[in-house]
Amino acid sequence: MRQVPGEDFKVWFTDDYWDLFVWIDSSKRISSFQLGYGKPAQEQMLIWRRGSGIRAAKVSDGEENLTENRTPLLTADNSYDLDAVLKRFREDSKKINSKISDFVILILSKNRKNQSRR
Repeated sequence: MRQVPGEDFKVWFTDDYWDLFVWIDSSKRISSFQLGYGKPAQEQMLIWRRGSGIRAAKVSDGEENLTENRTPLLTADNSYDLDAVLKRFREDSKKINSKISDFVILILSKNRKNQSRR
């Protein structure tokens, strides 16, 4: 992953189902993450930024026209099953850095509790 001077350090974990992009600030704290899941057919993304909370989006691959190669787009979509995402991520994330996976699980768990209060 290309690093840009002056920006937070970026890390990317990927497999057949997940994409996890993590930004780490100069004090080695996670400043944001994007957790993509459900690829390739129904990819969705949970986006978290410190101070902003979580938002959800569907990922459009940008390939509606087969003759053009476009950039994937994110469209707001709050119809996601956080329980299912959390359960599968807990299992699948055992193969990545535990400090990062534990942090993502903590944020998802907190958001799950907030959702149940609404």
